[in-house]
Amino acid sequence: MNNATPPTSLISDAEWGEHKAHLTALAERAQRYAGMIFVVTFAGYGAAIWSWWQGSTWLAIIIATCAYLFFRQFRRFSLRLALRRVSEQPVARPAADKIEALLEQHGPEAVMAAIQARLTS
Repeated sequence: MNNATPPTSLISDAEWGEHKAHLTALAERAQRYAGMIFVVTFAGYGAAIWSWWQGSTWLAIIIATCAYLFFRQFRRFSLRLALRRVSEQPVARPAADKIEALLEQHGPEAVMAAIQARLTS
């Protein structure tokens, strides 16, 4: 996404008005999933430290690397998990399709920024 483009321009006023409830639910679910991923990641770091403390250096490196890679993808994971849950409702399918298209074009950071910008405006 171009830095000059405001994030709210990804979702038109008409689309926002039509799908506001579903997009709000999507944002809330994505935030909950992101929080859970954050906790799991730092539990992984804790397990890595414990493994290192027990003398299993290679296991600690593997666990820490996996936790780091998992954390690097937390936006994508949380948004995909939330989108999957929201799209289970047939009435929310058009909103889910719109978000899927935006994810393909702009990525998860830009899509979440657009939804958050709409929620705070």
